[in-house]
Amino acid sequence: MFRGAIRLLLAIIFSPKETWKELSITKDGDKFFERNYLFPIFILIALASLIGGYLHADQHLLQNAVKNMIISVIEISASLIISSYLLNEYLGSISLKMKDISKSRQFMAYASALNYVLYILVALLDDLFFLWMFSIYAAYLVYIGSLEFIKLSEEKRSQFVVIASLLVLFVPFIIKNVLGHIIIKA
Repeated sequence: MFRGAIRLLLAIIFSPKETWKELSITKDGDKFFERNYLFPIFILIALASLIGGYLHADQHLLQNAVKNMIISVIEISASLIISSYLLNEYLGSISLKMKDISKSRQFMAYASALNYVLYILVALLDDLFFLWMFSIYAAYLVYIGSLEFIKLSEEKRSQFVVIASLLVLFVPFIIKNVLGHIIIKA
């Protein structure tokens, strides 16, 4: 389960054209997506946040580690839900036939593959926070996904790539900042 999810995650990052093409013809849809990609990746991010939170805390308290884990899971879950919803609404404005929340959620999760890797790495090795600058590569993943997975026409593709890339890059950032303000005040 975890090996397959990691393999798929890395395949999306390192050979996106072939991987997006394979994902577009997957018959099992949501079951495959949730069981073989989404849930294992979320579990890995939660475990990395738990371990990293424990190792990097001043007093090595388990409560700090659990707090980091909960925050990370809320961040990635809320980011995926919100960005999927917004992308689905945008696709619905293009064509009602394209409006499919399941496909939008899959697209956003696959396009966020590099972000998920960065969540894991930065949680374990917090000195590597500068790696977040490489998340701009998500725009390329979105572009290839718009060709192979969404199958958009040329005239609609450029606007889609901009909007979907902004969703992949900035919704997690906004959620992180909102949660930071809530948790600091609480």
